[in-house]
Amino acid sequence: MKLRNLFFALLALPLAFVACEPEPTPEPQPQEVVLTLTSDAELSFTAAGGNGEIAYTLELNGQVAELTATSAAEWITDITVDTVITFVVEANEGAAREDKVTVAAGNKSFDVVVKQAAKANTPAIPTLTITSENPLAFDQNEQMGTITYTIENPKEGVTLTAKCNANWISQLAVQEANNQVVFLVAANSGDAREAVVTLTYGILEEKVTIKQEKYVAPAPEIIIDAAETEFTAEGGRSVIEYHINNAVEGVEATATSNVEWITIDAMAAGTINITVLANSDNTVREGIITITYGEIKQEVKIMQLFDDYNPDLQYSVFQIVECWASMEDGGKQWNVIFVEHHSTHGDMQTVISFAMAQPNTQRVADGVYSVENGGILINTANANGFSTYRANASLATDISAAEFTVATDTDAKTISFTGTFQAANEVITLNYNGEMRGMDLGEAVVGAINHTEWASVVKNWHENKELLFTATSADGSLKAVFDFYDYDSDKSLAEGEYPVMSSTDGNGVQHLRKSSYFTYNNVESTLAEGSVTVEHIAGGYKITYNVIDELGREFTGVIEGPIEGAVNP
Repeated sequence: MKLRNLFFALLALPLAFVACEPEPTPEPQPQEVVLTLTSDAELSFTAAGGNGEIAYTLELNGQVAELTATSAAEWITDITVDTVITFVVEANEGAAREDKVTVAAGNKSFDVVVKQAAKANTPAIPTLTITSENPLAFDQNEQMGTITYTIENPKEGVTLTAKCNANWISQLAVQEANNQVVFLVAANSGDAREAVVTLTYGILEEKVTIKQEKYVAPAPEIIIDAAETEFTAEGGRSVIEYHINNAVEGVEATATSNVEWITIDAMAAGTINITVLANSDNTVREGIITITYGEIKQEVKIMQLFDDYNPDLQYSVFQIVECWASMEDGGKQWNVIFVEHHSTHGDMQTVISFAMAQPNTQRVADGVYSVENGGILINTANANGFSTYRANASLATDISAAEFTVATDTDAKTISFTGTFQAANEVITLNYNGEMRGMDLGEAVVGAINHTEWASVVKNWHENKELLFTATSADGSLKAVFDFYDYDSDKSLAEGEYPVMSSTDGNGVQHLRKSSYFTYNNVESTLAEGSVTVEHIAGGYKITYNVIDELGREFTGVIEGPIEGAVNP
């Protein structure tokens, strides 16, 4: 509350007159202050409050007096005393109230009563809000739908209703306890369609759009009673039962076998009669019956045991999804990595290590390899890094027995591996026929290979004393990486003969490092002996090579012309 004071003072100044007549007798003066209210003694305000004003007159009659205006009510604020008295009445959030403003000067005062009405009790306005998605989308099938909502400031006696403008929406029901509206969407047998569900609460209304996809005929599906069937070594006859869901008129099912020892004898609606021949091999074998219906297929696996089948062991057949090889120990060993897809662990790698009869062998030679004849290397207490079953995913198991037959088709550049191996109590049959990344499957390399047409030659620097030239032949079969040691200070390649040797054997002599290599038909091998001669020609180099790699293959040829990135003469 603010209080301002107005001071009034009246000063009587005596006047002296000089006259010939005698002075008159002064009239008596009032001695009291006179304070009078000239506006209403009671002021009324609404609950919203507002500004108030009090009018007055003040006669000091020669007295000195201070005019004040005060109120004990906190809701009467900003009282200002001037020629009129003003104040502010704040908004009322509660019941009606009353207080006063007291105006005083000297020993005189008066009160002005201030009244304010209670806050009007206006009922809250209801609101209806949809809280589920809008629009609601449905597929072609019959299903239940739900619309959720909220009602704030509900009004007594008013209930929510729901209706729809389409007859394919039915069983519309309001569940007030759950604040939801449920309905049934009928199956659609035609084009895409839309409907509107209208929710009404008193004068409030909300609309929800219902969308349903067009009818699409379900795809046919082949259902088989058993995905895998097992036969003894003697073989025999059997019946595979199946049925077609969502059959299409005019489409007939067919069945084929991927192996010769399984034949399809007859096929009728829902049945396939097959014959499995006797198994004379000493391994478990696997065949696939493929049922085809239009564009869809379903497979039935046929497993057949053999005479010496051991029920205490687990037998599996690998389905190879990828295969590659790496040469080890200077061509004395080839590691072949077979990848099969495991239903739980994903792609799993199995390594079979093949020992070569002669070093520097360009591929696994044709023949029979086994642990017994020493052709397959296994891990022992004294030797590791050989054959391992499922070497990834921390599931590595050493191989205890194995036998594989290997055959190469040099015309098709493919190789086949057929055989079995044992790891712990599991015996795995493995068959692979195809290309082999990392292994040269072409004709054996005999004598010199000359390449005088090179697609590109690129220079790279290495450390402080090495200059690498990489050349690729025009036919793409040969890549040569020449690592020259001790080049000239101007970083060009000096003329002369560069013998093949290790970098520590140079003794200041410019030479070709043994770590230089050739990649021929995707098989990489480092150099063993020979030399390279460098000549300067107009705008480039002439490099003549005559070297032998670690596999005993002889390479001769010429690189001639400018070298990309190099300092050309």
